Amino acid sequence: MTKPSKIFTAAALLLALLINSFAASAAEPAVVDAFKSAPQTLIPLLQNSARLDMLDYFNSGLDTPTSNLINGKSRIVELSDRSMKIDLTPASTLQIMVLPAANKEYFATISTIATPAQDSKLTIYSSDWQQTLTDKLFRTPQLKDWLTPEGRKMLKEIEIQVPFTLVSYDYNPDTQSLILHNNTSSILSREDYEDLKPMMIETLEYRWNGKKFEAVKQ
Repeated sequence: MTKPSKIFTAAALLLALLINSFAASAAEPAVVDAFKSAPQTLIPLLQNSARLDMLDYFNSGLDTPTSNLINGKSRIVELSDRSMKIDLTPASTLQIMVLPAANKEYFATISTIATPAQDSKLTIYSSDWQQTLTDKLFRTPQLKDWLTPEGRKMLKEIEIQVPFTLVSYDYNPDTQSLILHNNTSSILSREDYEDLKPMMIETLEYRWNGKKFEAVKQ
């Protein structure tokens, strides 16, 4: 009677472990699936094994970094159901988002580098990472969008002083809002920026409405 009892207990324990494993996998945040399935061409520094290590460290509450393909260190710094932030290198970060839509969802990334101030790029993909849909779902703001009504009257003059803009992006999955921060002051002299500051807007906000990012009126 002893041996069958032990066998039954072991089988029950194994079954419980399998059920728990399946439940944990089923409860995995949507953004984790996006992170795992992203082609390496989109996240070239991180092989699949490195991504799994990063997830294990973060889920274990450890701040341990993972080696990337340029012998640097990368780590996950924030993780929720629909958003993940990663420190790729000391000068670059990556935010991965899952954007909900009717009967489907989109994946998106915000790549940010310090040049010397932070400058970001938003890219929106289909849920299989195969199609780039950014132009259809988001209109990248131009210089005139960063100007007050008074500043727009002087657009041509300001274009000479500001040949390009540096803008950092941050997406909040709770409010589905995308905040853009104007970092252009870093490429101007202090005197020039003080002259332009009254005519420039510091932040722009966009809201994901299930179909596209829509600008929030100032």
